[in-house]
Amino acid sequence: MKSKIAWGALIGVLFFALGCQKTEETPIPSATPEASALLARAGQGLEAASSYRFTISATYYWTFEGKEQVWTFTGEGAAAKPDKFRSLMEGTADTTLGIELVGGTIKAWDSRGDIANPSTTFGGPGVGAAPYTVIAYFKNPDQSMYLGEATVDNLHTHHLSFIPQLARVAQLDTYHANDLKRVTSVKGEVWIDETEARPRRISVEVTSLASDGSAQRVIITLDFVDFNKPVGF
Repeated sequence: MKSKIAWGALIGVLFFALGCQKTEETPIPSATPEASALLARAGQGLEAASSYRFTISATYYWTFEGKEQVWTFTGEGAAAKPDKFRSLMEGTADTTLGIELVGGTIKAWDSRGDIANPSTTFGGPGVGAAPYTVIAYFKNPDQSMYLGEATVDNLHTHHLSFIPQLARVAQLDTYHANDLKRVTSVKGEVWIDETEARPRRISVEVTSLASDGSAQRVIITLDFVDFNKPVGF
């Protein structure tokens, strides 16, 4: 009998002790910034800049005689108010892709020389993947998602994904309206400087149809620097 009483008392003590233990609460994540608002602020920040430079890296996946080709490119570009833009990319097979927009004048060239009747969509590998168009994708987002915080060039940034509204980008001019008919998908990411609310990096994956109907894909990244500094126009 004494044994049963002892066991009962012990069990009671154990339940009491367990009840007095502090329960660990699941940490409540802090509220994440609203993606569309961040994109809007970053777009305004880019528009407000009198000038900026950017570096370019791109990978172009395309098909030749049934085999996938992978070409890589690097380059740089710049923009200045009110209407100046230029970019130059060089890559595999000594390919050169350059464009300069000043006012309503378009000058473009490749490895063979100047391009006759150039368009604003020239300057990148594949269709819909010129740097000028990539920036237009960023300025015209449709859907967006906040992915978290990240460091880019020692700067604290907000990392977002976005899908551009292609119909709005197509309204830039007849060149974009025609080229974007062959674009089947665009997915973008942007890293926004928390302090200055400007894009520090934009990366876009563009899938499109080549002139022969085969699929092609470009991943192109722009890293932005030197906001509001002379860029040499």
